[in-house]
Amino acid sequence: MTYVSLSNPGLKPFKPWRGTAEGPEVIVKTLDDVGRYWAVEAFEPKTVFGSSEHAAMFGGLPYRSVVLGKQVTSIFSVYARVIDGSRWDAPSNLMS
Repeated sequence: MTYVSLSNPGLKPFKPWRGTAEGPEVIVKTLDDVGRYWAVEAFEPKTVFGSSEHAAMFGGLPYRSVVLGKQVTSIFSVYARVIDGSRWDAPSNLMS
């Protein structure tokens, strides 16, 4: 699994989750890092669809800065592929 968050590399000190990381543990670390800076206010799936072994979800993720109190909404996409009926691969993308 690969996590990719596109951004200006100069923001890494302020947004430690930015960049590319490998392995399933990076999703948990990313959520932990984001949680120190932002309070997630909702999870808003807008479109969910699938065909055969493929599934995708698109939506918005409104959150508020714990320091400034400013709210922003990031769009997200998640793609998952079922392998052998039980395992799944889920590369995802969260864009802000």
